[in-house]
Amino acid sequence: MTFDERLAERVWAALGKLECTSERQMFGGIGYFHCGHMVCGVLGSEVVLRIGSDAYDDALNDPATKRFEPTGRPMRGWVTIPADRLEDDAHLAEWIRRSVAFVRTLTPKA
Repeated sequence: MTFDERLAERVWAALGKLECTSERQMFGGIGYFHCGHMVCGVLGSEVVLRIGSDAYDDALNDPATKRFEPTGRPMRGWVTIPADRLEDDAHLAEWIRRSVAFVRTLTPKA
């Protein structure tokens, strides 16, 4: 699977100059990490966002989101948003902010 490189550039820009951030190509897409924990990624033309279990049900109330089901079973705490629902950079940045806020609650990896 290839990934939308323009969307990946937008995600990287939304992450800004966040310390301890890296990117890795994986599973045919690209993942973005903060202090060793995956924050989000781009698979095909969708952004995959790690928002945590507590925010999961609320996030799915947004009509732009859907469950992340890479194996046919939903991964609780992860949602996807198609690129065509993220045409506004401010909307994308808000979702990235939510993902980073969750990952910052996790213990940093060595």
